[in-house]
Amino acid sequence: MQRPASESVTEMTQMVMPNDTNPRGTVFGGRVLEWIDVCGAMCASRHSRCQVVTAKLAEMSFLSPIKLGHFVILTATVASAGRTSMNVTVRVESEDPITGRRKPCSTAELTYVALDADGMPVEVPRLKVD
Repeated sequence: MQRPASESVTEMTQMVMPNDTNPRGTVFGGRVLEWIDVCGAMCASRHSRCQVVTAKLAEMSFLSPIKLGHFVILTATVASAGRTSMNVTVRVESEDPITGRRKPCSTAELTYVALDADGMPVEVPRLKVD
């Protein structure tokens, strides 16, 4: 079975609240990582139609800070699929709620493993190029 990447693309939006920020009024890196992992896991689960676990954070880049009150838009896409795992790319942008201007803030590459009801790795659909 094959599944196109377009079927599992996941977009998630957060508003930056005071408890998400450091003393400089920008988002904690750990909070961004949390949002990335949730968005990536939803994408991998959509592709596999299984529960998934994070196996690897291969790469993480912080490009620019995200300010208090701004919106955070995360977009996850399956980049490749192996036998039981999927590589997912997550891109993060911030949006100024007043101007609507967006800017890239982070990118991450993660690997998720699909699990069956007993918690054992299970085969995932191959990735069909859109």
